Amino acid sequence: MQNYFTHLLSDIEAAILRRWQQCPPHYYQMGLPERYLEPPAGWDGPPLGFARNDDSLDDFFAELESGDALSNPLPPDEILSPVPETGEPNPGDALPPDPEFEATIEEVEDYLHGKPELSMFYHFDFDAAQFPPTEKLTTDELNMLTLSLCRLWAAFNFTPVFPQAAPGRVVYPLLLERMGRPAFVFEHGHVGVEFCHYEPADCPFGEWCDCGEFLG
Repeated sequence: MQNYFTHLLSDIEAAILRRWQQCPPHYYQMGLPERYLEPPAGWDGPPLGFARNDDSLDDFFAELESGDALSNPLPPDEILSPVPETGEPNPGDALPPDPEFEATIEEVEDYLHGKPELSMFYHFDFDAAQFPPTEKLTTDELNMLTLSLCRLWAAFNFTPVFPQAAPGRVVYPLLLERMGRPAFVFEHGHVGVEFCHYEPADCPFGEWCDCGEFLG
């Protein structure tokens, strides 16, 4: 089992690197901090934040990065230029549309109107049978594999949301169960995946549930 486990971790790391080489994670492109976005070994691509192209948001990103990484991932409200009373066109109207923005909108439209039929396992290029059942793994192996899977999710712009105190033996099977269901993979966006519906009595994390902190 030890040799198989080592190879499995190696295969996951290789999948993470392949994905980064094809399309670096959205948060990494934008320079946003995310706990699972440490570049994989062998990564020689562009530096953190390479796709950030709006200098006016530098102060906002600096403030965000100095605090809670995901507390407020949205930029401040845009300040709209007044419409000229003369009826003359705004000079900005002549600018060509931003390709990144257009790609983002198109992707959101696909997500809203399409039906993702492919599982996360398919997108990640893994099969459910490759992952040992919880009872076959030690506590250390479960924790290592859980962290590795979280990094794999992040490479495809997914972040699993769970109490940080929850052990791998609780989180690991939840990750596998979700990986067996359909998912839409964004290249120009990000998806947080929650497992708790903020009902402490029914929380899948049991004694590690921290949703009570958000319910007041």
